Amino acid sequence: FKTPLVSSRLGSYSLEVDVFAPEPKQCVCWSSGSCLLCRSNWTVEVLGDAMETPLATNDGLFVGFPLVSEVTWAVFAVRAPPQAELDITIRLTKVGAVPATVLIVTAPIGYDFPYQCFSAGSGNSTVAGLPVFTTCTGRLNSAMLLLDEQGLFRSSSVMLRITTPSLVPEDNRWYIEGRQLEGNTQVCWGVTSGLTSQKM
Repeated sequence: FKTPLVSSRLGSYSLEVDVFAPEPKQCVCWSSGSCLLCRSNWTVEVLGDAMETPLATNDGLFVGFPLVSEVTWAVFAVRAPPQAELDITIRLTKVGAVPATVLIVTAPIGYDFPYQCFSAGSGNSTVAGLPVFTTCTGRLNSAMLLLDEQGLFRSSSVMLRITTPSLVPEDNRWYIEGRQLEGNTQVCWGVTSGLTSQKM
């Protein structure tokens, strides 16, 4: 777009534009494994009235940002009585373009994950073709799940152990964040509605 600029002594500028994020297949450097998903430099130029030679430029030195995919997921339980230890199922139906090797699940305040938070017999390392969850470490209302080097490359589910609160939290949303262990880069995220507590 066009807008006249004044001397930097008189003010600064903030630019906001809407853009469509590219598909993974459009990010050539990511497809070849030489960069994070669509992480590339952005160029900003100031042009004169002739719209030919730039009057100022950042020389393409503004580093862009990696894209973060949205995860579609849900939390299930056979029953959810208050203040009870039970098994829940995390079902991931749509995963990100870049496979996460670390998942951080955050339950509402009041829930409590045990330190070793896998349910008994919940491992899927013997099932071919599925993501492999290796460890689950819980602390308060958060659980960190590690996967093998393939990461979360397709839809999957995993069962965790958790203790429910005495009352349904006012904010009952659950959050999930996916990161790559190498570089500690966020690659996906998601939010879903939580469990409804049932009386015994």
